[in-house]
Formats: sequence, C-alpha cells, structure tokens
Amino acid sequence: IVFFCYFKSSYSIAFILFLTLRKNKLINYSSKIKKNCIVLDKSFGIDDLQSAFKNTKSNIQFYMLQRILIRKMFNFYFRDVDEKKFGSEQYISNDKKVKITKLQYKNFIKEILINLNKFIKIDGFISFNPFYVAERELQNACADLNINFLVCHKEGIVFGKVNKIRKNYWRERYGNINIKALSVYNKYTKKAFIDSKIITENKISVIGLPRSDEYFISKNKINENYILFLMVQNTAGLPYPGGEWYTKGITGKYKKVNF
Repeated sequence: IVFFCYFKSSYSIAFILFLTLRKNKLINYSSKIKKNCIVLDKSFGIDDLQSAFKNTKSNIQFYMLQRILIRKMFNFYFRDVDEKKFGSEQYISNDKKVKITKLQYKNFIKEILINLNKFIKIDGFISFNPFYVAERELQNACADLNINFLVCHKEGIVFGKVNKIRKNYWRERYGNINIKALSVYNKYTKKAFIDSKIITENKISVIGLPRSDEYFISKNKINENYILFLMVQNTAGLPYPGGEWYTKGITGKYKKVNF
C-alpha cells in the first residue's frame, strides 16, 4: 500500500484492496443479493452487525476490509504534519498545509474508489465510529461519488457527566460528519449528536445494542448466575481524550480520576 502511495498508483491500490476483501460468512444471507457493502473491520461492531441479521436474511453482501489499510494511506499523506495541529483527536484544523493535504488525500481516495468499482461494484461502507480521523476523507470521497457511508456508533455508553461534554468536544475537535446515516445505542447519545449540530436529526436512529440481545433472551430462559467482567482502559469513558482533561460542559469541580 505505502509503496504504491509513493507512485500515486490508485489502480494498484484498488486492486490490492479488492484482493484483501473477505465475505462475512457469519451473516444470514438471502438467496438474492442486491448490493455490496464494505465493512471497516472493528471488534464488537462486527458482533452488532452479525447479531442484527441473526433472525433476518440480508440481501446485502458484506465484505470485510482491514481498517489498517486505510490508516496506512492516511499516515503516508500526513506523515509530515504536526499531530498537535491534526491527528487522532483533532480533525478540524486551520493550518494551510493540513487543508491542502486533506484535499489531495480525498481526491486520491476518490480515484481508488473509482478503480475499485472496476473490480467489484461497491454500494456502501460501514464504519463503527464517525470520528476516526483516518476515515474522514473516505467519508467525503464517498459523498462526492454518491456511495453510501453508514456508521453504527459503537462508543455509546458513558457516564452522565461525560455525556455533557461530548457535544462540545465533537463540535470543536471533529466538526460536521459527512455520512448518509448514523445508528446509536441509546437516546442520550442521539441527543448528544443533535445538540452537537454536526449531523442532522433525521439521519440518526436509535437501535439498542444488538449484540446484547442474546444475553437477555437466554437470561429469561435459563436460571443461572452470571458473572460480568468489565475490561476497561484506565481513562475509557472519562473526559480524557488524547491525554488531556476536557471538561467543557461540566459545571462545578470535577475530580481527575482513572479506573
């Protein structure tokens, strides 16, 4: 991927991406496939997708693509950009170099998608977080080419106080998201997105947590004791993105803690 980025060979990269696509065989498919969709592989998000089709047949063929391949191209284009001006926790930037590079990268992605469609017709993409900076220009390229970009937002369960800062953080650091539709787990996450004004309300759907259905169904049938393991990173779910405390939206004092 990186080798062909040097030569701006969008056709070669499109062919590599095509070779890496793998059908998701755990989805319950209909006999008549009408569309093809590329899923940017992410743990737990894939579980949601598979759970959603457990009792419903899909007429969409889902192909898995490793997100690291998109990240490799992103890293190549922005290799000389200061992360303080633009990076994993900061998409909005007034830096002239960043703006020019964004446009160049988006146009390169568009070329790749056009060439990819020569090998396989792609109707859409699915991601599991609209804020992955490495995928933002893919969103924009898809919008330009009228390819659906859908997001099942996987980061939806947070503490009450943290929910108050999300709308401000999303608006200040990431800005408007250029996607066709967004699904979230709960109503308070939907409200945070609406309040952030980075996406219109009619694009957001509350779907619950698909991968949890099996647990609740079995719990009503089987009289057993369950042990719940919470595997949490030190600052996950806390207002500590990118190694800095961000408390805009929280009134009063906030104790700086970690798990």
